[in-house]
Amino acid sequence: MMNNVTVVGCGAIGLKTALEIKKNGFEVNAIEEHTAIGEPSNCSGLISKSGAEALKLDLTESTLQKIKGAKIFAPNWKNIHILIN
Repeated sequence: MMNNVTVVGCGAIGLKTALEIKKNGFEVNAIEEHTAIGEPSNCSGLISKSGAEALKLDLTESTLQKIKGAKIFAPNWKNIHILIN
């Protein structure tokens, strides 16, 4: 039996997911709609500190900006505003 997995979307998280799946013995197909990986660069690439630690990601060279807050909208447009000091 073949263990094939397809990851759709080769942004930062999609590629990391594909690599982790491959490390666990699966054959992985990665599909991206653009012809060049990383272009255009419109992925927010947001990841929490706890998420990065769980994935054992080294963010020292890849962190461009720290987030200080967010507005989160529900489908009914109710929202919450979070500010981090």
